[in-house]
Formats: sequence, C-alpha cells, structure tokens
Amino acid sequence: MMAMINAMEPIVKELFEDFQHSYPVSCTCEQCRLDIQVIALNRLQPKYVTSKMGEVYIKTLLLNTQLRSDVVRELAHAADLVGKNPHHA
Repeated sequence: MMAMINAMEPIVKELFEDFQHSYPVSCTCEQCRLDIQVIALNRLQPKYVTSKMGEVYIKTLLLNTQLRSDVVRELAHAADLVGKNPHHA
C-alpha cells in the first residue's frame, strides 16, 4: 500500500534544522519548533507524492534554490509569529 505525503514536509523539516542555527528563534521548545514548521507548511504550496519516485522528487526539490528561499522566508515569518505568540506558558 502506498502512502500519500506532502513532499514539502520533509523539506521544511530538513531546512528548519539549518534555519534555527542561523535565525534567532526566541524559544526552542518542541511546541514552538513544531508550530513554526506547521505555519510555514500552511503557507507553502503542497506537493504530494505517493511512491518511491516521490523520494527522488523531494531530493531534486531540495536542489531548487528558489524553493529553498521560499521555505526559509516562510520559516522566518513563522518564527516571528510564534515568537510573539507562543502556545505555551
């Protein structure tokens, strides 16, 4: 049985790892980290895949500098929002 996944999810997760080292994220708790990624994903165009070829597609997307730039821009926007309105006490 094939699974359906949004190819942007692993891309956002991977780029977030680098992003958080170079961008001042006000809180690094798991909730804030997930909130930043979810907000970014909701603002990015989804790209669904269903096969092993989808994994290759994801790797090729990571080579696209415009896509990487778009993801980082959305992560920065999301980090600002979460920093101002964290979901925890």
